[in-house]
Amino acid sequence: MANFNHCLRNAIYNVSSNPRHKKKNFRRRMKRQKCTVYGLYDGSGQLQYIGQTRIKLNKRLKWYRTQINRYHRNGWKLTPVLAWISDCRYREDPVVIKAIDTNATWDVSEIIYIERARQAGCQLLNVLRGGSDTPYDFIREKHGTR
Repeated sequence: MANFNHCLRNAIYNVSSNPRHKKKNFRRRMKRQKCTVYGLYDGSGQLQYIGQTRIKLNKRLKWYRTQINRYHRNGWKLTPVLAWISDCRYREDPVVIKAIDTNATWDVSEIIYIERARQAGCQLLNVLRGGSDTPYDFIREKHGTR
């Protein structure tokens, strides 16, 4: 694991592919972007969704409400987490956002926390595995074309 982290931190690139040239290797530090991994909880305190953000948590929760209005206005089908938040608003059941990790690494920590929650038996609304995973990867995996 330590070796993997070392490779993740330092990417080594060959400057020249010509065998006659002296090979020059240089190390470029990859930026570690920090974020907050958060959880959305229902009124009974059960974890429903795990996400990541770089903005304040109350603004992130407001963003979800804005997205629900936008989806309704355009006639789009709601994602599972937006449908759940919309249902909670209809039932006047509070949705609580809490920080899980405030010093997390972008795209890496979210995947780890989603995996841990699923291994612990939580039924999450996360469709994708987290991080920079895309819906197209999910569709290819679902239909076995990967």
